[in-house]
Amino acid sequence: MKQKQEFYAESELRDAATRLEQERIRRCLDGHRPSQQALFEAYSSKMLGLCYRYTGGLQKAEELMQQGFVEAFSKIQLYRFQGHFQDWLSATMLSNIVRWAKADLAFEEYPEPVLAESYFEDIETDSGLHSSDIVEMIVSLPAAYRVVLNLYSIEGKHHEEIASLLRLEEHTIRNYYTRARMLMARLIAAKGRLHEIALETVTILK
Repeated sequence: MKQKQEFYAESELRDAATRLEQERIRRCLDGHRPSQQALFEAYSSKMLGLCYRYTGGLQKAEELMQQGFVEAFSKIQLYRFQGHFQDWLSATMLSNIVRWAKADLAFEEYPEPVLAESYFEDIETDSGLHSSDIVEMIVSLPAAYRVVLNLYSIEGKHHEEIASLLRLEEHTIRNYYTRARMLMARLIAAKGRLHEIALETVTILK
């Protein structure tokens, strides 16, 4: 009985939070600044994290995040209250990130793949690393590699779609992705070895 009461209480809280957010979104349609600020405060941390994964630098990430929020508020009437607002906001932010990548990053053409993608099928990625470790590995990659890896592995976009977004040939995207996976595999392996050395050191000290 107590569990049911807790479940309904949590459900009511979620519903109330959803109604409050929807009311703030509606007020944003009229340019209501306090509502815009409330939405910014609710989502800025997650959106900054999204931008940081692509830029690899906090200053540029903050710049893109600010631009993304300005764009989102300017066309918030396009949000139809279907699906989560965070998903719509992330898509808006991502469009801004892609524009930055096309304008500022230098992509090169690679006519032949470096390695077959099947090379990576058996690589163990669940090595006890935290998500923050993975993010830091991603942001350490060269910019173009980082963008392609994010779009493919995290956003779930296909090579053809990424090629269209970045106005590049599909084989170029495949090569960047393959190279990015190769570098990530090396970073994960190195991190794993460091983790093993640390554990051995602790054992010796005991």
